[in-house]
Amino acid sequence: MNIYRPQGASGKLPVVVWPFSGGFRWGCASTWDFTKFVQRSVQIGQPVMVVAPNYRLNVFGFLCGPDSPLQDLNAGILDHFFAMDFISDNLVVLGGDKSKITVWGQSYGATMLEMEMLYLNKGDLKPSAGILDSCTGPMKTTTTISECTPRTWINLLSLTNCNTAPDKLACLRSIPEQALFNVTLKLATILPGDAFPVIIDARSRFDQRPSVKIRSGNFTALPIIMGRMAQDGSVFAASQRTVTPVAEQEDPVTNKFLATTQLNNLTWSDDFFAELDAWYHYPLNDTTFEGPFKTGLPLFDRLSLIFTDAYFSSHMKLLMTENSRKGKNTYGYFFNEPVPSGGAARELGVYHGTNLVYVFGNANSTEYDVFAQTYQDMYINFINSRNSGVEIWTKYTPSSRKLLQIQKSHIGMIDDDIRQAQVDWFNTPAVQEVFQK
Repeated sequence: MNIYRPQGASGKLPVVVWPFSGGFRWGCASTWDFTKFVQRSVQIGQPVMVVAPNYRLNVFGFLCGPDSPLQDLNAGILDHFFAMDFISDNLVVLGGDKSKITVWGQSYGATMLEMEMLYLNKGDLKPSAGILDSCTGPMKTTTTISECTPRTWINLLSLTNCNTAPDKLACLRSIPEQALFNVTLKLATILPGDAFPVIIDARSRFDQRPSVKIRSGNFTALPIIMGRMAQDGSVFAASQRTVTPVAEQEDPVTNKFLATTQLNNLTWSDDFFAELDAWYHYPLNDTTFEGPFKTGLPLFDRLSLIFTDAYFSSHMKLLMTENSRKGKNTYGYFFNEPVPSGGAARELGVYHGTNLVYVFGNANSTEYDVFAQTYQDMYINFINSRNSGVEIWTKYTPSSRKLLQIQKSHIGMIDDDIRQAQVDWFNTPAVQEVFQK
């Protein structure tokens, strides 16, 4: 693990634990440098320290198959739970405040925090607060062994020549680590992005899908900040920017592409696709099209909306509503400032991960220094006080669903009603049961 602590700081400091992102298939604790963030905390008189632990990934951390030992399910998540206990046990040495541990993650790193809210056992260390940036919800991150076996497990056995072995797990364990890692790289070219999701099994601590537990209130509520990018889903549709079907082919092309992004789409019926198409059907080059920024690529815009709503907006609305219902400070945001310069990436709008450029002080433009510091200060204040530190940033509640729009030219409250009907449709239990594979 990597540890950042301001030099010369005395006393017990609030602690940030950062589980890295990368779809549970790649990434590491050193992906982002927290030096500037910690320095900023010192500058404003609210010093914090950061601990970024590693955890196992892909087949090493999220092996899914009928021969997977029950106690080893989601080993990568169990690694993080263990890291939390280790950090807590050693905070006296590290100089951290055990009463102020904030887990902050982005994308699948935020999903890791959600796993703590949902699946920690009684007696496990629970964080005292959390920050969830662009959390990929259950639509993208959960499956069952039966759902992932036809693709992940079967392809893994085929690539390792373990498909005919009498003891397939023993065969996999006999493969040298580097060779098995190379196989996971090949898997990445065969399987969709969620090839290594959280595995749900009623016999384990991961007993129910996240959406079910959240809706029933069966989770540990925390003071949280949670938000998303204006076009969080655009990167997942980026490969379709050059696909320009004629108008009558938009629905089938959309549906075919969506089906390839899921580990298991066997429950996707014609009726389901008809509903989806009706919610997101826009005529070719319609001037009222509600795409990210009217790129002139209706298929790309359409898919960007679907991914944004399914993976981010709907889950964010559900978790924040139920978390606030349990009486915890809940603050939501809508990040709407693109990267200062991005070349071709500009076509993706305010895409997944854009906010990290600013919060880690990497905008590399004096024009954006004040904006970046303002954004950093929001998080630093929350880590220290559990409040937003922004006078106008009101709490998100079931009766007042409002978000702080974070944009260089405007920071202010807006209603959480962007494509409200579509977002609510994705949050219905029937749709979640079909889509969260």
